[in-house]
Amino acid sequence: MRKSRFFAFLCAFCPGAAQMYLGYMRRGISLMAMFWGGMGLIAFFRLDFLSFLLPVVWFYSFFDGLNLRSMPYDPQVAASRDDYLFHISDFPRRRKDFSDRKYRIAGIGCIALGGYMLYRTTIHDLLWDIISRFPFFGSFFRAVPSIFLALAIILLGIWLIRQEKLRLPDRHHAGDEDWKNYGEDHYHES
Repeated sequence: MRKSRFFAFLCAFCPGAAQMYLGYMRRGISLMAMFWGGMGLIAFFRLDFLSFLLPVVWFYSFFDGLNLRSMPYDPQVAASRDDYLFHISDFPRRRKDFSDRKYRIAGIGCIALGGYMLYRTTIHDLLWDIISRFPFFGSFFRAVPSIFLALAIILLGIWLIRQEKLRLPDRHHAGDEDWKNYGEDHYHES
């Protein structure tokens, strides 16, 4: 069945719709779930700072739909290449492929996201009630995010410096005759 290039172009404006129209159902469902599910989660949990991800998914979906539209349509090829973008069912088997560092980074991200959500849903409202009753706390509470960011940047700098020191090679080798410690006197008299 021949697919309309113009209708595929129109469908590309809705994330995942062009992929589904062109026979890539799993890819289209994945993109729709990412975009609309992401939008719903961002709105429901008040995660406004993650809004920048939505245009990324939209543009990826749009240009992927246009790319698929420009390829010759073959139902067998579409069925063989159609796949979900993420495989949740394979995650336990792939766990061995991830290093411990990636798990740690994901864990830190989950803790930060959970902390932010807790702040936005409870602590934020409580702080604004205190600020409205005691205006002198207002300037301090408005500075708290900047203080946390500054402390995080300082800690990151310290961590980077420590990592660099750990990676520096030991310059003193036992057999190196050219090495001399500062203040070391080679003429010891007993």
